[in-house]
Amino acid sequence: MYGKVLSFCPLNWTTTDDAAENVLQVAIDSLFFPVYEVERGSTTITYDPEMLGRQRPLTDWLGMMGKTKHLLKEGNEDGLAAIENEVMRRWRRIKAMHENPEL
Repeated sequence: MYGKVLSFCPLNWTTTDDAAENVLQVAIDSLFFPVYEVERGSTTITYDPEMLGRQRPLTDWLGMMGKTKHLLKEGNEDGLAAIENEVMRRWRRIKAMHENPEL
């Protein structure tokens, strides 16, 4: 069994101590940290913010943390676009595996 956990770290992320719930929810809703299970090779999305109408722009999450706010500044558009493209590529892959158990 393997589990990947996103742990809130206000010191490293440079956020307030009480921001955990909001920051982590936006990480999930922005698709940066998708919630899914893989059991015996079968992928199941267990929380789909896209389907629930809760999907948020990745910039919402990146802007919440001091360590990533610089990505939103002028001159970083190419890097930000590359990150957004990779997040969406991974999400499409997970969705394809969810929708097609043979993958």
